[in-house]
Amino acid sequence: MILFARVENYRSIGKKQTLSFLANTDKSHKDILIEEQDYKILPVIPIYGGNATGKTNVLKFLKVLVEIVTGKIEIEEAYDPCKFSKEKKETIFEIVFIENEIKYYYKISYTDELIVEEGLYYYPKGKLKKIFHRKKNEFSFGESFETALLKYSENLSEKACFLNTISNFLGESTRNLNDVNKFFKENFVFINFDTTTYNTEKAKEIFSKSNENNEKIKEFITYFYTHMNIGVSKIVSTYTLSKEEGKLISQFIESEKTKKNLKKDQLEELRIKFGEENLINILASGERKMSLVYKTENGEVEIPIDEESEGIKKLFTLGIPLADALCHNKIVIFDELEIGFHPFLSKKVIELFLTAKNKAQLLFTTHNTNLLDLEIFRREQIYFASRTKETGFQTEIKSLGEIVGVRKSADIEKAYLEGKYCSTPNYKEFNSDKIGEILCL
Repeated sequence: MILFARVENYRSIGKKQTLSFLANTDKSHKDILIEEQDYKILPVIPIYGGNATGKTNVLKFLKVLVEIVTGKIEIEEAYDPCKFSKEKKETIFEIVFIENEIKYYYKISYTDELIVEEGLYYYPKGKLKKIFHRKKNEFSFGESFETALLKYSENLSEKACFLNTISNFLGESTRNLNDVNKFFKENFVFINFDTTTYNTEKAKEIFSKSNENNEKIKEFITYFYTHMNIGVSKIVSTYTLSKEEGKLISQFIESEKTKKNLKKDQLEELRIKFGEENLINILASGERKMSLVYKTENGEVEIPIDEESEGIKKLFTLGIPLADALCHNKIVIFDELEIGFHPFLSKKVIELFLTAKNKAQLLFTTHNTNLLDLEIFRREQIYFASRTKETGFQTEIKSLGEIVGVRKSADIEKAYLEGKYCSTPNYKEFNSDKIGEILCL
């Protein structure tokens, strides 16, 4: 879980900006807070702001941080400094998180030429202790880690992320490095950043494989889609086989070779458990097929997911990462929540993260002002992004909890649209008649 995340000099973000997932002393909606050690942690943070205010950049820096640490990108590609800064300087990312009941702090500062500073610390029994710290290529280590880490710092490239280096070699050999490695590699789910990450093929794969992990996700997705008012009564997954393939596999089951490897009673047990047809499908390497089943007056209608509308397919594929996150307490970074869901469904998705039954977190950007409601959120959960001439055209963020005088009874949607919390778009000078004249020239 994330406690803090800070960024400086990245894209539209110039000065240091901080996202805090730590709850304040406000007593409203106490039941939604995640309790971990002595911390009370916010499960959800929405970020509001007009177009081109840099909301997405607040999310994107977390993606870049994860990609640096996991070795997916080099610092030359990752370096995208704020163009409104007067001088070239390093980009700084910081994150404080809890993994396996221990708090960690990680910082990386870099340009396109070198890593200026990098450090990893942890808090055993609440006391700050060093794992490693690096200033350019001068390293220091915590007493318990020097023997294991020193040799990996020798002759290390100035551009190489040390955390990534030691994770590759030592990621599973010590508890702390294993925790940190797992946090960055497995705990983040990014939605609406990469269109190839989640698709219908991924859904087919999950529904075709039986294991404890997939069963939870399948159960969640099935419930989710049979209760979202699109008419789906169930989801079925099979293999598509030709008659020839089925005949060959059936012959294989009955072959003497198979009988030698499988005792007769074992073979019969498999047939009883799966059925002859399903057993053939399981042994097949044919194409996976997944369909949505609709109940009609004329009986059930089964439609392959590949033949559904793009809207249905998008809804279906969005359910996979959400199910994964909720089942395994991951962190969802969702850019523009309203692109994937109807406003009412968006609220239901948020409510899933607000239940005390899981420790998943959701950080998202949105323009959906229907969600700006203190009946849903605590004040410190809601963030606003601004980027104006007054801010030097650099993105600045602040939470509603930082704004003095906001009452619990306030109509924050109305106040936001009136520009009381941050700069809001003013389109009064946008003259449609003038646009018509331009287009008709």
